[in-house]
Amino acid sequence: MRGPGRIVPDAVYPSLEAAADHLRTTDEVTREEMVAFLSSAFYRREDGMYAWGPPQTSPAAVQAFGALESEWSEDFYEGIDVPVLAIRVQQSRALTRELEQRGFPQDSIDMAVRWATEYDDVANERGLERLVAAVPDAEIVVLDDVSHNFVILDPDVVARIINDFLDRFRR
Repeated sequence: MRGPGRIVPDAVYPSLEAAADHLRTTDEVTREEMVAFLSSAFYRREDGMYAWGPPQTSPAAVQAFGALESEWSEDFYEGIDVPVLAIRVQQSRALTRELEQRGFPQDSIDMAVRWATEYDDVANERGLERLVAAVPDAEIVVLDDVSHNFVILDPDVVARIINDFLDRFRR
């Protein structure tokens, strides 16, 4: 949730370990697991600091990236002829709860929830509609009241969803 050239507070860290120490909110996820997870979400800048998200070099690059998410089409899935499982999260309630627990001001919480409901949910739903239209054996599981971190916070749920999906296609 940043404009071009802007960094979200607490989104730049001297190391992945420092980011893990700040962002890890449960003891169920070890520091090492969090570092491994964050290695896919951070990039190392030229000054050696680690920043959240992909490097954004210009407003044009940000606009081009945003356009990709708003222009989903069945063509993205052309040629897929195997069963596909997509897990989608609706994170606004979980995001609200987390930001409240971390002491964020209400206007920041309101902005984050607006982003989650008006942008994230809409963009993800658009992509999934195209997936279902293009792939005959596509299955969508929608989880409400969880964050994108549910994969590392609740691996048993993830394993159950995947195993249930695979069980339907076992011969």
